[in-house]
Amino acid sequence: MSEQGTRQRFPELAKQPVELERAVASYWDRAGIFARTQAAEVESSRPHFVFYEGPPTANGNPGVHHVITRLAKDTICRYKSMDGHFVLRKAGWDTHGLPVELEVQKRLGLKTKADIEAYGVEAFNAKCRESVFSYEKEWRQLTRRIGYWLDLEHPYITCDDDYVESVWWLLRQLWDADLIYKGHKVLPYNPRLGTVYSSHEVAQGYADVEDPSVTVRFPLDGEDGSLLVWTTTPWTLLSNVAVAVHPELTYVKLRLADTDAAEAESVILAEDRVEAVLAGRERYELWRMKGAEMAGWRYRRLYDFAAAPEGKRIAEVICADFVSAEDGTGLVHMAPAYGADDYEAGRERNLAFIDLVGPDGKVRPEAAPFAGLDFKAADPPIMADLKQRGLLFARATVTHSYPHCWRDKGPLIYYAQPAWFIRTTALKERFLSANAAVRWVPPEMGEKRFGDWLKGNVDWALSRDRYWGTPLPIWVSEDGERAVCVGSFEELRKLSMEPLPERIDPHKPMVDAIALRHPETGETLRRVPDVIDAWFDSGSMPFAQWHYPFENKERFEGQYPADFICEAVDQSRGWFYSLLAIGVFMKGQVPYKSVLVSGHVVDVQGKKMSKSLGNSVDPFAVLDADGADALRLYMATTSPLWTALKFDPAGPREMNSKLLGTLRNTYAFLALYANLDGWTPGCAAPEFSLMDRWIRSRFETLVAETRASLDALDLTKAAKGIVAFVVEELSNWYVRRSRRRFWKGEMTADKAGAYETLYGVLDGVSRLVAPFVPFLPEAVYRGLRGLDLDADDAGSVHLDRFPVADASRRDVALEAAMGAVLQVVGLGRTLRNQSGLKTRQPLASFEVAGGGDAVRAALADPALRELVLDELNVKAVGLLDDAGDRMRFVAKPRFKQLGPRLGGAMKAVAAAVATLPPDAVLDGYRQGELQVEADGQRFTLTRDELDFGAEAVGAYEVGMDGALCGALDITVDAALAREGHLRELVNRVQNLRKGAGLEVSDRIRLRWEGGELTRATLAEHGPSLMGETLAVDLSEGLSGEGAAERYTLGDEEVALELDKA
Repeated sequence: MSEQGTRQRFPELAKQPVELERAVASYWDRAGIFARTQAAEVESSRPHFVFYEGPPTANGNPGVHHVITRLAKDTICRYKSMDGHFVLRKAGWDTHGLPVELEVQKRLGLKTKADIEAYGVEAFNAKCRESVFSYEKEWRQLTRRIGYWLDLEHPYITCDDDYVESVWWLLRQLWDADLIYKGHKVLPYNPRLGTVYSSHEVAQGYADVEDPSVTVRFPLDGEDGSLLVWTTTPWTLLSNVAVAVHPELTYVKLRLADTDAAEAESVILAEDRVEAVLAGRERYELWRMKGAEMAGWRYRRLYDFAAAPEGKRIAEVICADFVSAEDGTGLVHMAPAYGADDYEAGRERNLAFIDLVGPDGKVRPEAAPFAGLDFKAADPPIMADLKQRGLLFARATVTHSYPHCWRDKGPLIYYAQPAWFIRTTALKERFLSANAAVRWVPPEMGEKRFGDWLKGNVDWALSRDRYWGTPLPIWVSEDGERAVCVGSFEELRKLSMEPLPERIDPHKPMVDAIALRHPETGETLRRVPDVIDAWFDSGSMPFAQWHYPFENKERFEGQYPADFICEAVDQSRGWFYSLLAIGVFMKGQVPYKSVLVSGHVVDVQGKKMSKSLGNSVDPFAVLDADGADALRLYMATTSPLWTALKFDPAGPREMNSKLLGTLRNTYAFLALYANLDGWTPGCAAPEFSLMDRWIRSRFETLVAETRASLDALDLTKAAKGIVAFVVEELSNWYVRRSRRRFWKGEMTADKAGAYETLYGVLDGVSRLVAPFVPFLPEAVYRGLRGLDLDADDAGSVHLDRFPVADASRRDVALEAAMGAVLQVVGLGRTLRNQSGLKTRQPLASFEVAGGGDAVRAALADPALRELVLDELNVKAVGLLDDAGDRMRFVAKPRFKQLGPRLGGAMKAVAAAVATLPPDAVLDGYRQGELQVEADGQRFTLTRDELDFGAEAVGAYEVGMDGALCGALDITVDAALAREGHLRELVNRVQNLRKGAGLEVSDRIRLRWEGGELTRATLAEHGPSLMGETLAVDLSEGLSGEGAAERYTLGDEEVALELDKA
């Protein structure tokens, strides 16, 4: 070892992970590293990779589930930036809508809309504006702490005046295209909040609930018998006006002979539903007819709390094509106030419209026995009343998916309401065509979940009868016949009947007070009181973030459409949809080219995280304990990002001992010896060994594979590939097998080759892994350049180029051969572990069979063969012509997998498998299936349905790895025992040296005491022990003056003592 190694060319990474990350973040701030990626000269000189940040609402603390999408977005954006693109990272805040209002209502103790209006809309909205940034500090802290680079100083904010004006302009474009209209429809409605919801909002809030499932008698008017009608919403029976049948279905009237009533009961239902509804009931048929023949029949109303308006039809049978015989009775009760089909049928057939549930969700006073009850709470008393009156035919419960509010989690009601709509159904085919051009990851998200939902597209319910949101910019005349849609503040000033202040606050109630003059008639126009769906706000961000079209037209054009967006799966019917709907209308194309969808983060049992369950995870606690790199790597590698992540708090901790700890230790190894040798890149002419050529080739392959995975947005595959390379190939194989080259005293060409190789691969790895884990690779990258994190320069791995695979440095044949070596060594290690023999104990031989040409080629190469011999500590390695000479192959059926498939033949098949000759079992294992004859039939069993194994023939440990079979000779003779003992002694001396605080280059004097095995071992191998341990003297007997330790090695007591020579 060179004595010039006093200068620390490569700084030590002494800080622990969390401390190191803070130092890296501080360096980024001081050197303006992120700002340099956003600089104007970068934007103008590089191709653009366009990314849109989905805006969170900062009125609640961020959770650990918010990390997974952020790491995905940051990884892809860092990759593209390092790959030579300009990637604008503009932050955004979603500031309008129910999430904000509910939080403020809770803080102020306001229960209803009446409470809000009593408090004052202006004061309430002022609190909302304050609330949206209540937790901004925590969101900024999380963003910074996990290394997610975003321009938080210049975000788009959906409640900003400029943003609102751009939203108004977009609405004006829709208005001019005759795509905005006012309608009266049955819509999902939240009676607690007093507002309707759009279909994409409803899609986010379904919950499985248990509801009543009741079959009710509707007595016919003028003849005996009852229509049997099924419903899961008994409360809607209060407002029933008709019963629908399908005109083509066959209906039957049946006499029930087993009734307890004084007279046998007659009931009418669809023929196809008789068995399901009347299973086990004694009955006989009176007549049958098509539903069309029943049209116009009359029945007696269940409840007559409200009279039918004059000229309106009520209490009669109608025909409708939406009736089916798939469930229920084949007869459907009609309440036009609460169902879209019912409403349309009522409008077409002039049915009465009765609504006995008010906008607050409570039964109206007219229905006196149930007045004041919440609509769901009315179910039990209504069922009790029907039972008492003999009208309840059957009652059960059903578990089904029912729409709930995505924010307050309460049940919604389908309720007839006036509202403003966007006619998105007119754009449906354009939506489907645009979506087909998007690359969805995973593909089924776009094809199925999102694509199928688009096929069922309904008009977008745009308006909300709420307070804190972008006001719907529509002003109407007093008679409602004329309206204008304002598309800019300038137009608002132009049409205003009174002068407006310089700054217009485009929110309620200020904007409500502005009266306009109709540009043609001159009459006074008043704004409709509604605000718009907040999803329209966030979906407008490609335009509104630039205040388009009022300014920044060139920036907008350069940032549209997005190359990449990424959000959680629930956004498939939220932000993804609103972006698409607005973008397709405005630009004729979807505003994103690629979408990466992340799954939910649940607890380790797969349960949704919540504070009430006590299983939520504070991201800051994880970050403070294990660091951001560890958390990011854990989330990136545990499972594909689009699947649910079962979060295990121990997971991030393990990452510090895997890739991160290995990368740190590998750098520390290079730094230690390079500093001792005074080595710097290029200081000596290198000669590259077979191991050097292999690891360099493997790195180039890894680069190509990582790029392909990142380009495919498969972060998990890319990250796992890097982890496997660094841990298994670079550290556990290349560095471990090359350590002796670094220990050499003189700077040989071979040693220089080892330094140049390890330095180059570490430098490449630091750039390759930096997008995934941005902190540690920064420290490694700078350390390799002799820079610590306190230096004043502005160098960063994130400003360097992402590696590009160099095909000229690849040696495919060598990679295949070394891969075979690693497989052979891996199987040998497994067999050693099974035998209980330590690796330090030499053995006579290891023989293999199978594995193909790669294994044969590897073992025919002297250098590669030597690797196997040394690694497994065997005297010989050979190829078996017939593995059956060393082992007998057996297969056993897996009864759990095969039992359900084979049934009664299982025992016979198991017996047939047990009698198969070993060669047949081996062939079946290699081919992936076994075929057996049993009970006169031929059965094919797959590898997954069988447990394969090998039984030794003779003193061998045997096993298999894929097609490779191995036999390890485990006989230890006296000579082998002495060699094994020597290796144990070397190990103990090295540990004793370390414990004594000696430098790796220090020479020692070594003394020993022991039994016959130790004496015989040192008599034969004493010079080897001295060479291995840098001992200049070896003598028997302890002096009591040096560092000493006693050991039990096998059956012998051994004592060792040493001091520095």
